[in-house]
Amino acid sequence: MSDLNLKNLEKYKMEILKAEVGALLFNLGKTHVGFWKKKRGKVYFQIDDDKFKEKYGYKPFSGYRDYFKKNNIKESKFNSKSPFTIDMDSINKELKDFFNETDINFQFKKNSKEKNKKEINLRLIDVVKGNAGDSEFINKVMFKGCENINSGIDKGAPKKQLNNLKIANAFGTTKEEIANNKKNFVDLTRYDESRIIFLRNLWMKIDSMGRTNIDVYEMRRFILGEIKKWYSHLLSDSRFPINDVTLWDQAYMTASMFKASVATLCLEEEKYQDYIDRPREIKWSILGVQYDKLGLAEKALNPSFIDWYRNGTNVVDEKIKKVIEEDFALGNEIYRDETGIYFIAPENIYGKKVDGDVGLYRMNDNLSDIQEKIIECFKLFNGEVFPSIYITEPSRGTMNIAYLIENAKENFLKPVFPKSNNLVEEYFQETEDNNEFKVICDICKVRLAEDDKVEKLNLCSICKERKKEIERTKLNDEYKETIWTGELQDKNRRIALVTMKFELDEWLNGNMVNTMLISDYNMRNISNNLKNNLKNDLKNDSENDSKNNSKNKETKTKTKTNESAIGSILFKTDLPPIPLREYIESILLERSIGDRWEKLLKDELGDNIDFENRKIKWDKVKKSEKQIEFLSKILLQFVTRKNPSPARFRRIWETTEGFFVDIENHMMDILEIPKSRNVRIKWNKVIEEDKYKGREFEYKGLNFLSDAKGNLYLISSIEKAIPIISKEKMENEEIYSQITNNEGSWITNEIIEMADVSNNNKCNVKLENPSYISYKPYLSIINPTPISWQFIVPAEYVPKLIKKVQHKYDEEFKYVKGKLPLHIGIVFQNYKKPLYIGIKALRNIRRDIDNWDSIEKEISGERLKQMSDAAINNSNSDCESRTELKRYYSLYPLNNGGKGDYSFYIRPNKQPMELKSVDKTKDTEKYLIYPNTIDFEYLDVNTRRNDICYDTEKANRNKIVAKYKQNRPYTWEEWETFNKFYDYFKGKERKTKLQTMVNLIYSKLSDWQNDSSLKCFILSAFINIFELKDDESKNEFVRILGENKWEDIESLCDEKFRIKLHKFLDMYDFWHNGLKEI
Repeated sequence: MSDLNLKNLEKYKMEILKAEVGALLFNLGKTHVGFWKKKRGKVYFQIDDDKFKEKYGYKPFSGYRDYFKKNNIKESKFNSKSPFTIDMDSINKELKDFFNETDINFQFKKNSKEKNKKEINLRLIDVVKGNAGDSEFINKVMFKGCENINSGIDKGAPKKQLNNLKIANAFGTTKEEIANNKKNFVDLTRYDESRIIFLRNLWMKIDSMGRTNIDVYEMRRFILGEIKKWYSHLLSDSRFPINDVTLWDQAYMTASMFKASVATLCLEEEKYQDYIDRPREIKWSILGVQYDKLGLAEKALNPSFIDWYRNGTNVVDEKIKKVIEEDFALGNEIYRDETGIYFIAPENIYGKKVDGDVGLYRMNDNLSDIQEKIIECFKLFNGEVFPSIYITEPSRGTMNIAYLIENAKENFLKPVFPKSNNLVEEYFQETEDNNEFKVICDICKVRLAEDDKVEKLNLCSICKERKKEIERTKLNDEYKETIWTGELQDKNRRIALVTMKFELDEWLNGNMVNTMLISDYNMRNISNNLKNNLKNDLKNDSENDSKNNSKNKETKTKTKTNESAIGSILFKTDLPPIPLREYIESILLERSIGDRWEKLLKDELGDNIDFENRKIKWDKVKKSEKQIEFLSKILLQFVTRKNPSPARFRRIWETTEGFFVDIENHMMDILEIPKSRNVRIKWNKVIEEDKYKGREFEYKGLNFLSDAKGNLYLISSIEKAIPIISKEKMENEEIYSQITNNEGSWITNEIIEMADVSNNNKCNVKLENPSYISYKPYLSIINPTPISWQFIVPAEYVPKLIKKVQHKYDEEFKYVKGKLPLHIGIVFQNYKKPLYIGIKALRNIRRDIDNWDSIEKEISGERLKQMSDAAINNSNSDCESRTELKRYYSLYPLNNGGKGDYSFYIRPNKQPMELKSVDKTKDTEKYLIYPNTIDFEYLDVNTRRNDICYDTEKANRNKIVAKYKQNRPYTWEEWETFNKFYDYFKGKERKTKLQTMVNLIYSKLSDWQNDSSLKCFILSAFINIFELKDDESKNEFVRILGENKWEDIESLCDEKFRIKLHKFLDMYDFWHNGLKEI
């Protein structure tokens, strides 16, 4: 544990923030169209040099460093300008002063022995130039230490240029086209034109602040926002398949790592010389501030508090973000989900190691002030929750974040508390003072409630005020989510609580990234070539050692030959001509320091690998055929697979989070709910007596709410209100037409008598002066995260929701279907039932698994191809080369010992697996997939939530707890039969027969548990009850059970037939009990 100087960090925090701003702008040269005009023989843009020069003042250039080089445009006889300077001058000649005169100064000790300090005197332009400048500090620490992780390591050495410039998501699907020659489509506006707009906006910002009084915090926020909007639509490379990382991903992560690295030096100056001498050994830790956001949602007994806690977690996260990123300039946020918020941070901030082998640490004791500031952010929750703060072991990447997320549940139980001597006095003073009413608040469960109930709830003063605050703001919010379940109920008074959850653990720890390629080499041949070259290299080295110095010339010749071996073996890639052994050390050591791969290398090479000194003991390795073969194999995997760089990880979780955000943003289109249904009626100032203001009322099953001004609001769905408050003899069509046209003459003029929900006092009111407030008929329980989203919708729209989500998944993730599992869990309940029951059930049906082994399924090559083809055909991908993309992204592990195209370690703690592209699969081969699934439960009674219990080994419903529900969850492919079931039974003539059949099945399953005659009896009952008189009708019926012909179901063994019956009951449960549709 290092002795850290926090005061020094605080002293230099402004300098760190300025350096971060410069790093964000490092890639300005890549925003020039000339840089992208032609790449390795591919022409993407046709540019008229003279017209370009006429518009911008300089001719196009091809290298990003050229943006800062002086060209041949003479300002005078002795001077010339760079394109950068010309851009500045075109906006305002003083703009370049911002870059040239903004000082960034540090002082660091060269080592612990020297008293004299090394002065680092930079200008902002030095950081912006990056390796195009002459600053040793920037070239070593920022460029070699940080930027190379995202550019060199992330990109590797792919051979292929993109046919057309396009940005893909992290899983290969095209998201944006920039240039497509076949379509005659080119978008040049995102390059030079956007750069000039950015610089003009930057100057306006500088000018508005006062040129000599720049607010560094505000400037940083401004540049972050502007760069993200702009760089998110630019590529960082034109090669395939590394077009899945944007310039924003690369710039943000480079700036974040550089920021954390400089913070490391400020905390521990003596590391300066190490960073200069060995920049490729710079590491980072991940700082996790963890607390159970789902647990906070579960505390809420009604939607008002769900909304408050959801917004509260956002506020707290943003406060934590400010503390880490600005108040202490320690690092930047890299991830956020329902378990907390995570930052890339200095490698030296860890303190005492946590018990157990989880690779986590507490924060360094010297940084207790930072920890206290983080804890202060939680004051919003008034002592209800405190954070767990953990640090990962340092590594040369961000994969160690997986240790934090995997152990989140355990970490929640070990929070850190404020240093205050009296927590009760600080947070619960009013609890001590309340000596009369001794009931715990139903919501926070930590403070004493007041003696008057609110909507049958015992609430403390703080929770009561929170409820009032939310309802005040929500009543008149236009086009915002509702917080009233009455507005969420469907025609059958049902609501559906929905969770959608990606199983992302194996992606965040980097394992599944090993199933995607960066280059499609012929692995079998190359692996042997690498092994033979390495053996020959080591043999030559041994022979040379035994010869005298007179033969040095011959030795040098041989070494030179071996320098180019790696490049020639890998088909003339862009790899530089470096010695094979040096390349192996660079690739393996740099990409595995501090993470799970380090353990694998140590296990295989033992003492022959030295991570501390970054060396492999070749004199010992050459004696082991096994170790030579291992090194050749693992090297090829590292240069062939997609690389788990910080920028790629960011792209992965942004892609999955973006999936949920898009669904949220388009929820109204997805559910296809008519706009006339989504209105709240407001009657202006119809409540006169003060005692009835700010109260909730009920009238004939409808719910109303009054505000402090005497306005009355309907908070039940308009569908339920129409039959009760409409005038007689008006058709629904006419009423909805009036609502659409903002008319209210359909509402009765009679006085109605409402009952106060809390005390049953009666209030008479005349429903006059109506107006409408539009709202969104869904409620988010938590905000979308990279892992999940939970929300509530009217139950009747669930089938549409499932169908649209499946379609969107196929559009976004078609090339990794079966490797990126998405689980959908649905809980149906009556809208009047306590909401916390449904939310607790939702936590269960979310299905948190301990490892992916429990959800893996074996599938034939034939079915794998069918699944892949169906996903691709269900998506809009006309601009994609599907066959090529499948070669790089759609690789699956064999499960029958056969030979694949690649033999990779998918999980470094397990044996290598054979991988093969889906296009090359054979029908009879067996593969492992991790399928998408759907589960559901109807809470007819509160205890039904206990049925949602999963077996730890197979992640299916526990057959002991839920006797007939052990099929659940169903794969998406199996779910297709649920839709067929509805189509078959939706007619009235079959509904009564269906009920008879269901009752019969339940009785016989119970009576004939082990009787083989069950199948004969039930098949006969199917024929008689549903009148299956011929082969056509029989075959039509068995399709709802997933079979093609009647003979197929007849030939099933007893066990499989019972599974079919359970499925039949599940389909009935979904459509009849859950939705009341049949």
